Amino acid sequence: MLDKSIPYHNIIMCRKSGVSVPQAILPEGYSFKNFSAGDEIHWAEIEASVGEFASTEEAEYYFKTEYLPFLKELERRSIFIETVKGEKIATFTIWWNYSGNLRIPSVHWVAVKPEYQGLGLGKAVVLKGIEKALSIEGDRDIYLNTDMEL
Repeated sequence: MLDKSIPYHNIIMCRKSGVSVPQAILPEGYSFKNFSAGDEIHWAEIEASVGEFASTEEAEYYFKTEYLPFLKELERRSIFIETVKGEKIATFTIWWNYSGNLRIPSVHWVAVKPEYQGLGLGKAVVLKGIEKALSIEGDRDIYLNTDMEL
């Protein structure tokens, strides 16, 4: 859970072009699934579970406003990890930001439900997401803007 009472500092990380990406390996019983219409509630549940939003409703509203208008892009750019029972428990979204007229590939959201953390799922979803980004954007620098406790 995020402790939002601690001062955070803006950090920008970069995966430089040309750096190899290891294969994403999931533990047995988990699989990757691309976003499809209706998955916004699952995204919202995951993000709210880690404290990125105060509620699932707030997260879903944000998602519907910011991303759902771009459904075809979402289907290409947002992935989940799900259990054998079909529960979505982790998510990754590769999107873009702009610097002037330059469109820059950027990781927008990564989260794993707390009860599934520590199983290597975060690493797997990031590697799969970076692989997806490279297939969509080509081998370019990819950025992650985050807040970090110092």
